Amino acid sequence: MHTALHRLPFRGCLCLFPIAFVSCDVDSSLPGAPAEPQPPCPSGECVAQAPLGWQGPVWLWSGPEAEAPPCPPSAPALAYEGHTDLRSTGSCGTCACTTPECGFPERLRVSAAGPDCVDPLVDILVPPNWDGSCFTFPPIQKPISVFFQRSTRSDCVPLVPQVDKHMTFSWDTFARACAPTAALSPCSTDSGVCATHPPEGFQQCLFNEGDPETCPAGYPELRRFHGAVDDQSSCSPCACQLPEESHCRVFVTLDTQETCVGSVGTTVTPTLEGCVTNAGPSRFVSLRGEIKDTEPDVCIPQGGALVGQPLPAQPTTFCCRTPS
Repeated sequence: MHTALHRLPFRGCLCLFPIAFVSCDVDSSLPGAPAEPQPPCPSGECVAQAPLGWQGPVWLWSGPEAEAPPCPPSAPALAYEGHTDLRSTGSCGTCACTTPECGFPERLRVSAAGPDCVDPLVDILVPPNWDGSCFTFPPIQKPISVFFQRSTRSDCVPLVPQVDKHMTFSWDTFARACAPTAALSPCSTDSGVCATHPPEGFQQCLFNEGDPETCPAGYPELRRFHGAVDDQSSCSPCACQLPEESHCRVFVTLDTQETCVGSVGTTVTPTLEGCVTNAGPSRFVSLRGEIKDTEPDVCIPQGGALVGQPLPAQPTTFCCRTPS
């Protein structure tokens, strides 16, 4: 028995009957066959081109600097490195002051008119840089009262006008951005460019070498890193203040003889002066002084405080796509 051959009424397949199983392959290149859609970026995804002022897209990694991975082979070019989360600690040296020295009154005034140091008064001027030793002057006759001026005290002066500053700073977070070495190809069906998917731990981002406050469309996550530190800290200048109370006591005496034995005298301080009535001597011809302080005055140091702080500088802003 012979099997007859029959040509089917459609093109592209020749079959023999009767056969238990029939398989026919259709040539998709023939007219009328549907074409399979091609992706706009076979090896990645189509993303919008970076707008004016922005660069990228790049792959951004951030975290502890010791854990930063190198740029991957698919994006080997280093596009950026920076930091964020600045930490700083600082201190200033200690201000110190000179010790004030006690000094003698610059003059005494003797009155022959009354017991209350009334005019006319005769001035007794002490020698320049007088150390309290006995010195004589032309006799002053019939002294009734003596006005003893305050003792002097040298100024408090800072040992150094400005103390040293000690400042250290560190960053908690490190950032590294990587880019491909070749230009990105345009998408086949769109106006964007083809960008490969970032490896694990990286984000796809655009970046701007400044500090804009808004991100381009499609990159909603704003992150800012810095390339330097602007240290605006300083130590306030040193200053010194005299104490309100003083131990600087000076005993001054006048005498009728050139030997400065002492006939009329009193104790004065930088805040204490006064009139003393003469009860006996008929003249004064010599003067002597003695410093009686038991402990030196101590100046009060001021200043040397840390003011201001280091601030992050040279900002670079990254806007990233939210990880899916």
